[in-house]
Amino acid sequence: MVDGAPFFEGETHAAFGLSVPDGQGGESGVSAHWEWDGETFVLRNDLHGYLPLYYHLDARTGALIVSDSPIAILANGLSADLDLESLGFFCRAGFLIGDRTLFDGILRVPSGATLRWSDGRLTIDRPTSRFKDHAPRNIEDAIDGWIERFREAMRRRQPFDTEFAVPLSGGRDSRMMLMELRSLGHEPREVVSFGPASGGDNEDLRIARLIVERLSIPHEVVRTTRRWLDLEQERHAWCGCEAIEHVWMIGLWSYLCSNHHCWYDGLGVGAMTRGELIGPEMLQLLRRGDIEGWCTALYARTASPNEEWVQRITRHAGIDIPDIGETAEYVRTQIEPLLDAPNPLGRFSLDNWGRRAIALNPYGICRSTAMVHTPFMDRDLVDWTASIPIEWTFEDDIQTNAAHRMHPELSDVPYDSHENIPGSGRNVFRRLMNQMDRFIFFRGPGTRFRGLASKAFRANGRDPHARRAMALMVHLVLTDGARDDGMARKIMTMAGPDRRTNRDG
Repeated sequence: MVDGAPFFEGETHAAFGLSVPDGQGGESGVSAHWEWDGETFVLRNDLHGYLPLYYHLDARTGALIVSDSPIAILANGLSADLDLESLGFFCRAGFLIGDRTLFDGILRVPSGATLRWSDGRLTIDRPTSRFKDHAPRNIEDAIDGWIERFREAMRRRQPFDTEFAVPLSGGRDSRMMLMELRSLGHEPREVVSFGPASGGDNEDLRIARLIVERLSIPHEVVRTTRRWLDLEQERHAWCGCEAIEHVWMIGLWSYLCSNHHCWYDGLGVGAMTRGELIGPEMLQLLRRGDIEGWCTALYARTASPNEEWVQRITRHAGIDIPDIGETAEYVRTQIEPLLDAPNPLGRFSLDNWGRRAIALNPYGICRSTAMVHTPFMDRDLVDWTASIPIEWTFEDDIQTNAAHRMHPELSDVPYDSHENIPGSGRNVFRRLMNQMDRFIFFRGPGTRFRGLASKAFRANGRDPHARRAMALMVHLVLTDGARDDGMARKIMTMAGPDRRTNRDG
């Protein structure tokens, strides 16, 4: 408000994601938008909050800033301290939880929420329930219902009258989408796989090659040839310093953004029945109320370094972040409301790891592409999967059985065991260039970590956490630098003006 009247600067209308109507006028896709009519600003977020939308409200003046990037908010001149509770979890997990960011006062728009600003006052309406209650009778019913809803999700997202691509890995999600599209009569222009930078194949790529050879469809293999620091900086520009695990995928997303306007992404419920968090050990820790033990088991499954390296890094950074016990209490606020859900671990993964990290691939890094279909985020499929009791997932691999029943012609093709890192390889020249990049970085902007980075370099061959420690140190340097509005503007330019533009879905 300026002199009693509303003042607005920016885009009066913006749309995000891809709207997918369900046939009865409802929304089954991942879609959000905002509108300004001269007096009232209204933002309606997608049901599960997967689109990265952020806001800051000045409690003193009532001024509101909204953006698809927290760095853009900082670049607007906001002075923000680090949110130490969020940072404590992030250093140990590599992603964020809930609606908080690494910057105090900058928040994610809640799942399914409507933000409304008028006369300097902000109201936030949240849905009373995001999930419809279902009650599968048994495992067979759960699988049948899953198949039915997945097929409907694909029917809702058919690429009529447009060319499309399918990224193909050795996993389940991409294979199921490809096969179902072909069943519906749609052939991709090409399938795209990500291969080791050094050349050759790893397990993931070998399986993808086996599938495309059997199906006789065009196949493109993308390999990253760019330098480490360029990829790190671009990842931060796209993801707003939000996650630590996307850098090796930049090459794949860059290829898709440059060569296709429509493709299919496996983001969604696959991780709810067979993800890293789904297992009896994790459930027992949760049922016992051992949140600190549960957090320790979670951290061991993520892309962050171990606690020893976290402690060493934070001492060098001079940051007084919460210890592992205090961080566990912060996590408790996010996991305890889910305890009565049929699958509390799957819900935590969907609401946090999926929402705050994995979703940044199609909706952050690839935000400029108009048609990124995410059928595993279909409203009805998410509801059904969330209703399956977690104990059933220990007895039966529900998604794998569904895939085999739907397309038995590929049931003999194995799935990637994830024993190979997709970007691994022994390209000596590339490795030397990346080491030189790190050497320069830790003697420039990362000088505070110079000594510790040298120890990580020396330990890299024998300590698997050393490389993760270097990635975290880089992340902390860039995150801290983003709090300067000049540096924030510089980071924003790393993404480039063309791909920073959001298109209406």
